Amino acid sequence: MSHISNLVHFVWSTKQRRPFLSESWQPRLIDYIGGILRNKRATLRCAGGMPDHIHLYVSLPSTLSLANAVNIVKSNSSK
Repeated sequence: MSHISNLVHFVWSTKQRRPFLSESWQPRLIDYIGGILRNKRATLRCAGGMPDHIHLYVSLPSTLSLANAVNIVKSNSSK
C-alpha cells in the first residue's frame, strides 16, 4: 500500500497588488475556490488573505499535477 501527500501553499496577488479583495466578500471567494478544487478532487485545507493577496493551503490528489491545479484555480477564479 502506498500513501501520497501533496500539500501546496499557493499565494496569489491582485493585479499591481491593488487592494481589491474586500473583507466582506473574501469568504465567498474562498468558498468558490474551494468548490473549484473539490471538482478536481483536491481539498482546500485553509485559506485567508489580505486586500491585495490570498493564501490557499491545498491537498492535491495524485491525479492532479501542480501545474494543472494552478491553471484551474487561476483561470476559474479570475472570471
